[in-house]
Amino acid sequence: MINLHSLLPRSRGDARQLWAMVATFGLFSAANFFVTGHAAGTPPGQPIPEDFFLLSLLSLVLATLARHYALLLVFIHLENNVFRLRLSIIERVLVSSLMDFERLGAVAIFQSMATGTRLLSEITGLFSKILTLGVRGAAVLLALFWLSSTAFTVVLATLLGLGALSLVGYRRWMKAANEGSAQHQRALFAALDDLVSGYKELKLNVARGEHYFRHAVDARLTALEAAWLRRQRWVAANYVTAEGVLLLLGGAMVFLIPALEPGFSAVAVTAAVVAICIPASLLRDAPQLLDAGRALHTLEEIERQLPASAGERPAEHAPRAVAHFARLDTDGLRYRYRPQAGEAFSLGPLSLDFAAGRIHFIVGGNGSGKSTLFKLLTGLYPPQQGAVRVNGLPIDEARYEEVLAPIFFDCHLFDRLYGQTIGETKTEQVNRWLEILQIAHKTRMEGGRLTHLALSSGQKKRVALAMALVEEKPLLLLDEWAADQDPEFRAFFYTELLPQLKREGRTVIAVTHDDRYFHVADHLYRLEYGRLVETHDSSPT
Repeated sequence: MINLHSLLPRSRGDARQLWAMVATFGLFSAANFFVTGHAAGTPPGQPIPEDFFLLSLLSLVLATLARHYALLLVFIHLENNVFRLRLSIIERVLVSSLMDFERLGAVAIFQSMATGTRLLSEITGLFSKILTLGVRGAAVLLALFWLSSTAFTVVLATLLGLGALSLVGYRRWMKAANEGSAQHQRALFAALDDLVSGYKELKLNVARGEHYFRHAVDARLTALEAAWLRRQRWVAANYVTAEGVLLLLGGAMVFLIPALEPGFSAVAVTAAVVAICIPASLLRDAPQLLDAGRALHTLEEIERQLPASAGERPAEHAPRAVAHFARLDTDGLRYRYRPQAGEAFSLGPLSLDFAAGRIHFIVGGNGSGKSTLFKLLTGLYPPQQGAVRVNGLPIDEARYEEVLAPIFFDCHLFDRLYGQTIGETKTEQVNRWLEILQIAHKTRMEGGRLTHLALSSGQKKRVALAMALVEEKPLLLLDEWAADQDPEFRAFFYTELLPQLKREGRTVIAVTHDDRYFHVADHLYRLEYGRLVETHDSSPT
């Protein structure tokens, strides 16, 4: 079910204001129904008292004003809270660890944000209907209690019984169907991601494309359809059963209760029938409300699983500035993880030293631990044992980002330099590096933004390197940067660019496979199966 508390006003003042308007709307709606009903019951030939007209008009105006203000408060707070929830998840993603992000999965996070927040925003109109009909239903029940305690008791008991049965049915059948539907939908989104990412491979291999369609798309769509049909069967059965019971109750109010209670007036009959019809109309909106409730639950669960910002540290524990980069080193560094399939992988213990102003290569075959070590050196993975230190300080105790400029193998290219003021000087620096990296004919910095981002992976890495070098940070970490470059530019990178960066006083730590250029490194570390098997120091002593 949907958690109204998490979407309605959070402050006590706003909440009191809302419920005061709701109560005002309900009371004057009941008064209007009561006065109008008595006016309608005036015997033929007798004039309707003027007081009835004035009271009916006054109660109608006050109820309408209170309803308008209550709905306005609901709309404002609903949209604000949906916006807050979306913003909170994005902020938590930014401060979460890479492990948390990988555990939850990008598909699950962003699918929930895209569909969940849309569903929650779409129920604004539904909230209006629920609030209006719910309060009017309560008002009519209040009027019915005044007119006939017997009819009030029967109607209320029936409504509570139907509500309890629906809740039991939801917990027993609907919840399982919704969870199955969500699971199949996530699998379908993953398959569609394969379609987008692997379009060229599927396009050029008919057999592969047909197999993908049958087993990845068609099978998952069929499973999703089956789960959806199970859900709709429950919704239809619940709606038809409840509506049938309410119609029987309406018949009892018209034919049975007047026979048992002679004083049961026509006004009471009308009140009872109206009180019964209002829940019946709300039943039609139950599926949409349940969908919104499930979406809200999913979003709140994702928010709960992502860590909140740690906030400001006490002054004595605040990260220290790194005024001058001297070295990066690891001491007894260990990391172990177990993939979803296959054997556990263990890295270390590693005690490595990366002195400033030198070129360091980390080499090894596939599965040797280079990428894991790279994530540890950048701080994306926290060490399970040992430490990664900058100038002798553990990197989580230093403002490591002040000296670090990493470029990942699957780097993402932003269209601007976030975190920096882009003036004319900075723009000229970016374009100068784009010229040096032989990519200025594809994109340039204009107006603080890159002109084109539709580039190949190798070209994106050149642009990413230009953007990193403009930041003028002393420590450059590169993960297989040259892997996607053509032979001529790869030679330029190793034999001209890296020595130039060294002469400028920069420190380069590069993960690489290019054994032809290992001699360029001042220091080389070779890994095999997570262990350090060779070191080579060619720097002058």
